[in-house]
Amino acid sequence: MRISDQSGFTLIELIITIVILGMIAYSFSSMYAGLLSASSHDDMMTRAAQIAENRMEDSVRSGVGIAPVSWTADSGYEWMRDVTVLKDSGGAPTLVKIEVRIRKDERIICSLVTHIAG
Repeated sequence: MRISDQSGFTLIELIITIVILGMIAYSFSSMYAGLLSASSHDDMMTRAAQIAENRMEDSVRSGVGIAPVSWTADSGYEWMRDVTVLKDSGGAPTLVKIEVRIRKDERIICSLVTHIAG
């Protein structure tokens, strides 16, 4: 005598369920990888901005007689300071523009500009 009321899952139902769960897991893992990449980029930008702010503060403290600095290494980044005299009085600068640039892997990722009057 056979019982026709069988309960449980067939093999094909189990395979389809595993495939669907695998596709869901894959989509979550690629989304998570994208979030990690974005977070790493944000960390890089934050660190670059911190370096630029520190170098700009040093520059402002030095006043209008500040000198340009070529690319210099700092914590895995490089920074440079460009100084442009906008106005002078008797050969002495009275207004200068200072620009601090930060780069990583030969790409500029942050730039700050200010003017100092003396």
